[in-house]
Amino acid sequence: MREIVLLNLESIFFPARATEKRVVRKDHLYESILITWPAFFVYALFEVIFKILDVNTFFLNYLSLVMITLSLLLFPIYIWLYAQVNFLVLRIFLPASFNDTEIDAIIGSMVSSNLFYLLPLIGPIISFISSKIILFSCLRQRLSVPISVCVLLGPILLSMVIIAFLAFCLALFFFFFALF
Repeated sequence: MREIVLLNLESIFFPARATEKRVVRKDHLYESILITWPAFFVYALFEVIFKILDVNTFFLNYLSLVMITLSLLLFPIYIWLYAQVNFLVLRIFLPASFNDTEIDAIIGSMVSSNLFYLLPLIGPIISFISSKIILFSCLRQRLSVPISVCVLLGPILLSMVIIAFLAFCLALFFFFFALF
């Protein structure tokens, strides 16, 4: 248990070295998810405290507390789905020289950035930014800078294209139904 915690901390500060250790160790993703889950517990506790201190109506506070509880319970499933989507995206965008174990190690290092949820209020922002920095540093270890940037920005551009396509379809849908 101690070595898993240290490996996740090392993934935040020295991602390239930690990724190599994860490949050799054949680290499992669920270990990283279970290590970062308590950090999300702390984040949820801070959210509950801030909601209690907030002077909204009872219904909005109750609804917020239910949503926080649901996100707390579904956190491992969300992170697992996030990891699977990232695995597919990296499998598509990375060259064939990367095997599945190396991609799993990169994703495990990215998931360990969820330890930043320990910081109240700014934890999710720092977690997101650090996961992208960890991804870039892990890719930069084996690829050139332009290819690493393309792999990093590829999913973002792909999601923007999908959102634009869906918005276009929605606009066409409303345009055709507005005629009738």
